[in-house]
Amino acid sequence: MDFTALQILTLALCVIALAACFVRRVSAALIAYGALICAHCSGAPAVGTRQLVFWGIATAIVLALRYLQGSDAGTRRAARAYTAGGAAVGAFLGVIFSPTSGAVILGSAIGAFLGAMAYMRTPGGPHLAPASRPFFDFLCAKGLPAVVGTSIVAITTVAVLQ
Repeated sequence: MDFTALQILTLALCVIALAACFVRRVSAALIAYGALICAHCSGAPAVGTRQLVFWGIATAIVLALRYLQGSDAGTRRAARAYTAGGAAVGAFLGVIFSPTSGAVILGSAIGAFLGAMAYMRTPGGPHLAPASRPFFDFLCAKGLPAVVGTSIVAITTVAVLQ
Protein backbone atom coordinates (compact mmCIF):
# COMPACT_ATOMS: atom_id res chain seq x y z
CA MET A 1 0.00 0.00 0.00
CA ASP A 2 1.49 3.32 -1.08
CA PHE A 3 0.80 6.29 1.15
CA THR A 4 0.78 9.87 -0.04
CA ALA A 5 2.47 12.63 1.93
CA LEU A 6 -0.93 13.89 3.10
CA GLN A 7 -1.89 10.45 4.40
CA ILE A 8 1.42 10.19 6.26
CA LEU A 9 0.80 13.64 7.76
CA THR A 10 -2.68 12.50 8.77
CA LEU A 11 -1.38 9.43 10.56
CA ALA A 12 1.37 11.48 12.25
CA LEU A 13 -1.24 13.95 13.50
CA CYS A 14 -3.30 11.01 14.80
CA VAL A 15 -0.33 9.76 16.83
CA ILE A 16 0.31 13.27 18.20
CA ALA A 17 -3.38 13.72 19.06
CA LEU A 18 -3.48 10.38 20.86
CA ALA A 19 -0.46 11.39 22.93
CA ALA A 20 -2.01 14.81 23.58
CA CYS A 21 -5.02 13.15 25.20
CA PHE A 22 -2.79 12.46 28.19
CA VAL A 23 -1.58 16.05 28.75
CA ARG A 24 -3.44 19.28 29.42
CA ARG A 25 -1.15 21.70 27.59
CA VAL A 26 -2.49 21.06 24.10
CA SER A 27 -5.95 20.20 22.86
CA ALA A 28 -6.07 16.65 21.51
CA ALA A 29 -9.44 17.30 19.90
CA LEU A 30 -8.05 20.19 17.85
CA ILE A 31 -5.06 18.16 16.62
CA ALA A 32 -7.30 15.20 15.84
CA TYR A 33 -9.68 17.47 13.92
CA GLY A 34 -6.71 18.70 11.90
CA ALA A 35 -5.94 15.06 11.09
CA LEU A 36 -9.56 14.55 10.03
CA ILE A 37 -9.32 17.53 7.68
CA CYS A 38 -6.09 16.11 6.21
CA ALA A 39 -7.83 12.76 5.69
CA HIS A 40 -10.68 14.53 3.90
CA CYS A 41 -8.24 16.43 1.69
CA SER A 42 -6.35 13.24 0.88
CA GLY A 43 -9.51 11.76 -0.58
CA ALA A 44 -10.48 9.27 2.12
CA PRO A 45 -13.95 8.13 1.06
CA ALA A 46 -15.17 7.55 4.62
CA VAL A 47 -14.65 11.20 5.63
CA GLY A 48 -17.39 13.38 4.22
CA THR A 49 -18.63 16.88 4.81
CA ARG A 50 -21.17 15.74 7.40
CA GLN A 51 -18.44 14.18 9.51
CA LEU A 52 -16.33 17.32 9.24
CA VAL A 53 -19.23 19.45 10.45
CA PHE A 54 -20.17 17.06 13.27
CA TRP A 55 -16.64 16.72 14.60
CA GLY A 56 -16.00 20.44 14.09
CA ILE A 57 -18.91 21.24 16.39
CA ALA A 58 -17.74 18.63 18.92
CA THR A 59 -14.23 20.12 18.85
CA ALA A 60 -15.63 23.63 19.33
CA ILE A 61 -17.62 22.43 22.36
CA VAL A 62 -14.52 20.84 23.88
CA LEU A 63 -12.48 24.01 23.31
CA ALA A 64 -15.23 26.19 24.79
CA LEU A 65 -15.51 23.98 27.87
CA ARG A 66 -11.76 24.03 28.27
CA TYR A 67 -11.77 27.83 28.12
CA LEU A 68 -14.63 28.08 30.62
CA GLN A 69 -13.01 25.65 33.08
CA GLY A 70 -9.90 27.75 33.45
CA SER A 71 -7.06 26.31 35.52
CA ASP A 72 -6.81 22.57 36.03
CA ALA A 73 -4.23 22.74 38.80
CA GLY A 74 -6.35 20.97 41.43
CA THR A 75 -6.51 17.61 39.71
CA ARG A 76 -3.90 14.92 39.26
CA ARG A 77 -2.33 13.67 36.07
CA ALA A 78 -3.55 10.20 36.92
CA ALA A 79 -7.15 11.34 36.42
CA ARG A 80 -6.44 12.31 32.84
CA ALA A 81 -4.39 9.15 32.25
CA TYR A 82 -7.14 6.83 33.47
CA THR A 83 -9.94 8.50 31.51
CA ALA A 84 -7.89 9.01 28.33
CA GLY A 85 -6.53 5.48 28.49
CA GLY A 86 -10.00 4.06 28.94
CA ALA A 87 -11.36 6.19 26.09
CA ALA A 88 -8.54 5.14 23.75
CA VAL A 89 -8.96 1.45 24.50
CA GLY A 90 -12.74 1.76 24.14
CA ALA A 91 -12.46 3.59 20.81
CA PHE A 92 -10.17 1.00 19.30
CA LEU A 93 -12.31 -1.85 20.66
CA GLY A 94 -15.26 -0.12 19.01
CA VAL A 95 -13.34 -0.17 15.72
CA ILE A 96 -12.66 -3.88 16.11
CA PHE A 97 -16.29 -4.60 16.98
CA SER A 98 -17.74 -2.54 14.14
CA PRO A 99 -15.79 0.09 12.17
CA THR A 100 -18.59 2.66 12.30
CA SER A 101 -18.65 6.06 13.97
CA GLY A 102 -21.39 5.01 16.37
CA ALA A 103 -19.46 2.00 17.65
CA VAL A 104 -16.31 4.08 18.07
CA ILE A 105 -18.10 6.83 20.01
CA LEU A 106 -19.96 4.35 22.21
CA GLY A 107 -16.80 2.35 22.91
CA SER A 108 -14.88 5.49 23.73
CA ALA A 109 -17.59 6.79 26.07
CA ILE A 110 -17.84 3.46 27.90
CA GLY A 111 -14.05 3.33 28.17
CA ALA A 112 -13.86 6.86 29.59
CA PHE A 113 -16.57 6.02 32.14
CA LEU A 114 -14.78 2.84 33.20
CA GLY A 115 -11.46 4.71 33.34
CA ALA A 116 -13.00 7.35 35.60
CA MET A 117 -14.47 4.63 37.81
CA ALA A 118 -11.06 2.96 38.03
CA TYR A 119 -9.46 6.27 38.99
CA MET A 120 -12.05 6.74 41.73
CA ARG A 121 -10.96 3.39 43.19
CA THR A 122 -7.30 4.40 43.53
CA PRO A 123 -6.07 5.55 46.95
CA GLY A 124 -5.25 9.03 45.63
CA GLY A 125 -8.49 9.50 43.73
CA PRO A 126 -11.60 11.16 45.09
CA HIS A 127 -14.25 8.71 46.22
CA LEU A 128 -17.39 9.98 44.54
CA ALA A 129 -20.63 8.14 44.01
CA PRO A 130 -21.20 7.35 40.30
CA ALA A 131 -24.65 8.96 40.33
CA SER A 132 -23.53 12.18 42.03
CA ARG A 133 -23.17 15.64 40.52
CA PRO A 134 -19.41 15.91 41.35
CA PHE A 135 -18.76 12.62 39.52
CA PHE A 136 -20.73 13.84 36.50
CA ASP A 137 -18.74 17.11 36.52
CA PHE A 138 -15.49 15.14 36.77
CA LEU A 139 -16.51 12.85 33.93
CA CYS A 140 -17.45 15.79 31.69
CA ALA A 141 -14.25 17.68 32.48
CA LYS A 142 -11.91 14.74 31.92
CA GLY A 143 -13.91 12.30 29.82
CA LEU A 144 -15.53 14.46 27.15
CA PRO A 145 -12.25 15.80 25.69
CA ALA A 146 -10.82 12.28 25.74
CA VAL A 147 -13.90 10.81 24.04
CA VAL A 148 -13.87 13.43 21.28
CA GLY A 149 -10.11 13.20 20.72
CA THR A 150 -9.86 9.41 20.69
CA SER A 151 -13.00 8.99 18.59
CA ILE A 152 -11.68 11.34 15.91
CA VAL A 153 -8.30 9.58 15.97
CA ALA A 154 -9.87 6.13 15.57
CA ILE A 155 -12.25 7.22 12.81
CA THR A 156 -9.48 9.03 10.92
CA THR A 157 -7.05 6.14 11.25
CA VAL A 158 -9.61 3.68 9.90
CA ALA A 159 -10.49 6.04 7.04
CA VAL A 160 -6.87 6.42 5.95
CA LEU A 161 -5.98 2.75 6.27
CA GLN A 162 -8.97 1.50 4.25
